[in-house]
Amino acid sequence: MCIRDSFSIFVKRKAYTQLGKIGKIVALIVFVCILTLPMTARNNFISENALSPHATMSHYSEAEFARVHKKLQKHVSGGGRQLNFVVDFMAKRHVKPVLQNFTVDTIDGKTLKGTNVIGILPTKRNPGGECDIITFRSHGGPGAQIEAAFTLSFLDFLATHERINYLSRDIIFLAYDGNFQEHGIAVKTFLSAYYQELSHGVPRCGIIRNGVNVNLQDDNPNLFVLGYRGENGDVPDFDYFQLWNKLLQANAQSNFDYDQSYARENKFLKAIEGAPLLKDVPQIVEGVRQWKVLLNDIIRSIVGGVDDAHTYLLHYGIHSVTLKGVHNARRRKENRSEFIRRLGRIMEQGNRALMLSLIHISEPTRQAEISYAVFCLKKK
Repeated sequence: MCIRDSFSIFVKRKAYTQLGKIGKIVALIVFVCILTLPMTARNNFISENALSPHATMSHYSEAEFARVHKKLQKHVSGGGRQLNFVVDFMAKRHVKPVLQNFTVDTIDGKTLKGTNVIGILPTKRNPGGECDIITFRSHGGPGAQIEAAFTLSFLDFLATHERINYLSRDIIFLAYDGNFQEHGIAVKTFLSAYYQELSHGVPRCGIIRNGVNVNLQDDNPNLFVLGYRGENGDVPDFDYFQLWNKLLQANAQSNFDYDQSYARENKFLKAIEGAPLLKDVPQIVEGVRQWKVLLNDIIRSIVGGVDDAHTYLLHYGIHSVTLKGVHNARRRKENRSEFIRRLGRIMEQGNRALMLSLIHISEPTRQAEISYAVFCLKKK
């Protein structure tokens, strides 16, 4: 009897030992599957940390800008129109540019003609129904050439770089007519057509969620300026503003300001500061300058950036800002290639964060770890 009981106990222990080994193997397999299964899904695993975009590396290189800018300069110097270069460049990147011709009647009875170029960059991970927008001047005004060259180089980067696997919305590239930048005439013309029931040939890709306006106002910019105020006190979502604010603080460092104080000094103040007979003028001028900044800030709070594209995007409920590049002699000197490198880094990191953290909230089944991390962060 005792021998039989001892044998049964031995068998049970051996069985439990084997079950324990099997359990450990199963647990190991489950753990490995949790880590690897997302990589086998249709939409590949995303390794970038979207919630901390300024901590990630950038793949954009200023060499891409230099290459596009050189081609654009050669095209213009040969007698070609900058607008045609933009159209041809988009077509070669399978963006399918569409021309939007419009007319504007002036106060003195004249009729002026303008042209916008609209192209949509399609993305593989886009579930449909939503898109973002990037606006820039196709031509017209100081700095328009490097503005177009940079934005086109960024388009080329998003369309061709092998490491860009996070685009989850189509992107509208609006090259608006810079001759009608004042009061946003060109941008308003596009938005009015886009949101009409009959779009008059303007391509659509769904609801526009977010927008960025690139505006380089000088051929050699050394100061980043964040424009965010729209008409009648309109401002973008606070989280959206903070995203670009933190990116600029991290990448532009001391060469960064807000749109209420970037304007160049008043010539009158410069003349007074140079007066040899007034010893305390510098202190007086600084005080006047600060009051001028405060007054300008109050005016902008009421009027907004009336010439900036983001102002009219905000009017249509599109969260947007303007990234400006200006030249300010009082700021640290910086060569153009370094400024472009920083701007490209900011644009790439901001675009990545928007694509990963503000989207697909209605798709909790998406096979990527980031979906679960941001599921409750935003409301559509």
